[in-house]
Amino acid sequence: MFKYKNREYEYENVSVFNEDAEFNGDMIFTNPVQIEGKYKGTIKSDSVLIISKGASVRADINSKVLILEGLLKGDVTALEKVDIFPSGRLFGNITTGKLKIADGVIFEGTCRMIKKG
Repeated sequence: MFKYKNREYEYENVSVFNEDAEFNGDMIFTNPVQIEGKYKGTIKSDSVLIISKGASVRADINSKVLILEGLLKGDVTALEKVDIFPSGRLFGNITTGKLKIADGVIFEGTCRMIKKG
């Protein structure tokens, strides 16, 4: 297990798919996961998904939090928030409670905000 840290976030016990990893299939997890390599399939989680700079993901995602620094092609549902950093590229639709998009991001899709009761 590793630690993920950048200027805004810090997570402990992060499972990492390193830059040499390529994975196809369905992923379900409960602790934070960081993808640095290539992934294709579906992702479901009640935790944090981090797609690192240089990573390439083709997946529909359903998670609590998405931190995007790499490339994502697919639709995202993140119940809590989506944070896209300057190196992030998203080609797909977003449904989330909070959305943060940095300058320089490429985003092609639509966004629907979830209202919390």
